[in-house]
This record gives sequence, C-alpha cells and structure tokens, in this order.
Amino acid sequence: MFRRIFVAVAICGLTFGAMAQDIPLQFRFGAGVRTLVGDERAYEFSIPRGRGSGTFIENNGPTFIKDELAFGLYFASETRMDFPLHASIDVDVAFGTEDHIVVGIGGGLGYNLDLGNGLYLQPKIGMSYVMSFRDMGTLPNTTIGGEEYGYLIGSNPTEMFDPQIDVTTTFLMVRPELNAFFRIHPSIFLFGGLGYQLPISKSDISFMFTGEDFRGDSFSESLKSNSPAINFKLGDEQNPKTSDASPQGFVVNIGVAYHL
Repeated sequence: MFRRIFVAVAICGLTFGAMAQDIPLQFRFGAGVRTLVGDERAYEFSIPRGRGSGTFIENNGPTFIKDELAFGLYFASETRMDFPLHASIDVDVAFGTEDHIVVGIGGGLGYNLDLGNGLYLQPKIGMSYVMSFRDMGTLPNTTIGGEEYGYLIGSNPTEMFDPQIDVTTTFLMVRPELNAFFRIHPSIFLFGGLGYQLPISKSDISFMFTGEDFRGDSFSESLKSNSPAINFKLGDEQNPKTSDASPQGFVVNIGVAYHL
C-alpha cells in the first residue's frame, strides 16, 4: 500500500519539479473535515478454519462502515496566486474511526480571481484516485485438543495464523471547490475552502490477509469480496462486489499557502 502511495507522490514531485523551471509555484498545507458515507447494513464475514476442521469462524457486526465526519490533511503543489491559471497536484488524507484511512492523489484546474486588498477567490475542479483502507482487526487462532488452528486463506488454501484483515476499495473522484485566500505576507496566504467530493467509479471490495504460515514465515494474500474462498454478506446481499461506503460529501479546509 505505502509503496504505491510513495511512487505516486514521487511522480507528482518530479512533474512539478519540471514545471518549476517556467511557472512560479507555491505549496499549500491545510486541515479540516471530510464526510465519509458508510454502509450500515449488518454484515457477516467467515473463512474456514485450518487443517480440515470443517468449521467456520464468523465475525458479525451491526455495520460494515459507519457514516462519519473524518479529520483530514491536505497538501498541494500548485501555481502561485498571482498567476491567473491555477493548476495543482494534490494529496488528501482522511482519518476516520475504527482504523479507517482514506488517501487520495490527484490534480485540479481553476482560476485565481484577484479581488484586491490581498484577497483572492479560486473556483476549482479536481479529480483524484482515492484508496480506502479499513483495519478489521486480527482473528485469533483456535485451540482444539491442545493444538492451534489457523485459517485457510486463498483459492489454493494456505493455513495462516493470526491473520490481520484489511478491507480496501479504490475510487475515481471528482471534487469541485471554492477557495478564498488572504495575503498576510508577500509570500504567505491564509486560506479557507469548501468542496464536495463525489465518486464516479469504484473498484471491487478486497480483503487483504496478512499473517504467518506454520513455519512462522510472513505472507499475505488479497481476495475479492465475491471470492469463493470466503463468505461475505451485507444485509441480504451475499458476496457483494461493492458496498455503499465511499468518501462522499462536503470537504472543509483551512490552512496556509507559501510562495517559493
């Protein structure tokens, strides 16, 4: 996960490094709130226990992911406010409850309107590739007759002990924004912004299992929610490919922008 994020951020940095030779840039840092829409249907999740025990361990809960307001951080490398055409590379991170994190990497285009007296208004439209991760915790091993049993993971099953489960989904998002900037120093602006994020496509739900085999070697495997190797149910829907949960709704940011 973090390797993919690092590569994407590095590409963004190289792109803007090349642009910096011709276009004046600024960096913008912000924080605020994000609206995350949940899927509050009851869920059931089960996988077979190891070595032919023939039984299943189930996790039952009243919700899959809840509606929530999440704390968010925002970073952008973008054209300066005194350059009318706005272009940016953005990184946005939202921290929800229950070990839920949402990371978005994208870009935006807009226009900087100089209203005078150090005040600017910026309408903007952005698009981003967003990755949602939720930690569902670790399934404990089961002891039967003094012997520990793990869980059979994958279509070609391998017994995994103490598997940690992470749920991942990716989205393509569009986000219109309206930002206001006020100059407090020749190179520094305060800003506040309001936006609305909306998913226009989403991937299948994936479950990432990470644990150890019987030799103690670490391994991991990712399975789609409709894989025959697991049993997943949302409400009355058996093995759904997607859920209603998504980073969707209002975005509020406040922060500072610094000219290079």
